[in-house]
Order: sequence, then structure tokens, then C-alpha cells
Amino acid sequence: VCLPEHEGGLGIKRISKWNTAAMMKHVWDIVSNKDSLVTWCNNELIKGGNFWTIPHGYSSSWTWRKLLNFRETMMNLVVYRIGNGQHISLRHEPWLNNTPLASIYGWRLAYDSGIPLWATVSTVLRYDHWNWPGTMWQLQEISSAEESISHLFFACKFTKEIWENIQTLCDCKRSADNWDFESLWIINHAKGKEFYKWLRRIAMAATIYHCWIGRNRRIYQNSFLNTARIIAMI
Repeated sequence: VCLPEHEGGLGIKRISKWNTAAMMKHVWDIVSNKDSLVTWCNNELIKGGNFWTIPHGYSSSWTWRKLLNFRETMMNLVVYRIGNGQHISLRHEPWLNNTPLASIYGWRLAYDSGIPLWATVSTVLRYDHWNWPGTMWQLQEISSAEESISHLFFACKFTKEIWENIQTLCDCKRSADNWDFESLWIINHAKGKEFYKWLRRIAMAATIYHCWIGRNRRIYQNSFLNTARIIAMI
């Protein structure tokens, strides 16, 4: 009965779809501060926290837990217009790649950068340009760098750190450079049948592969892998 009429059904909407739409409408009302429901939720349930990042409470009602479970789905549907950034939580709202920075960096965002826990996006904006603290270079790379092969391999500080660590593990401690330099270096120093040269070739190939996979996961799956995790995978 839920099939379209032209397929022989009655065109009746599935109850599960209606329920999902209704629940997501409640989520939207909460995050967009639309009505009195928001005031009650803030006072009784969120209690000074942020809807996007508050944990599930053991004593929470079934309905509230269901609303929290819809957050991940909603994150992929919400589009932020940053503007001056004064009304968007830097740490808790999914304004960057549909993921709260707190989910990626946890407390590190506050401790490493010196940015207050409840800072807004305006904290890292200056004259309409990003102004990230120097200690959060991962965010500088993610949000503002113009991507290119030379940047990704290995002018980017993130991938540069990975490649230098991998080389150290291969008993070849040296500073990484951009793609043109690194590709020339690997041609000149990894050609031959010796084990250490073979190891360098494998290390370079594995590093490129996993850095590229990590890049795609961040862009298409909103999943961030830190340097230690990628190095371990390589």
C-alpha cells in the first residue's frame, strides 16, 4: 500500500517515514530556537550544555533519547551560514564538515589552543578571514588551505608529520618537502634491490595511500583520523 500509485500501490506514506520527519522537525526546532519547546528543553534537559554534544543520560526519557539519536542524521543535513560567527558555537555545533570540533578534538581544542570552551566561531575570524591559533595547525590546514598534490604531499603540516615519522621508522630521518622534491628524492634514493630501498618504496606508497584515504574520510564521511592513527595504519 505504500508503493506509488503508478506502481500499483495506494501512495500511502510509511509510518516510519512520518515518524522520522516528525522527530527531525523537533530537532530542527530545538537547534534553531523556534518556540517554547526550546526554552523547556534548555532548562530541563540541556541545562547549559549544547544539544549537538550533550551525552545520553541514563535517566533520560525514551523520547529524548530518540531525539538525541537523530543528531548524526541531522548533522549531515544542516548547512551553516557563518556570517560574523557570533551565534555559532565553535566547539559544539557541526558547522565544519558537519561535525562538532568537540567530537574530533575533545578537550584538546580548549587546552591546546587556549580558546574558551563556549567560544563562538567569531573567535577565530578576523576581518572575514580565518585566524586559528598557531597551536591548532590541523584546523588551519583543514579550513583554509588550497588543496593540491604538492600541498597534500607533503607541504601540509599534517601529512608532513606523518611522512617524517614513517621515514624515521624506516631508519631514514630527514625533513619532508613538497611533492616535486619528494618524488625526485624517492627516485634517486629508493631505486634498487636492497632491502632498505625496497622498504622506502613501500613506505612512500603506503603513506600516500593512507593519507589519501584519511583525506577522503574527512571530506566524504566526516570522520577524522589523527596522525598517530594513520601512522599506525601505515
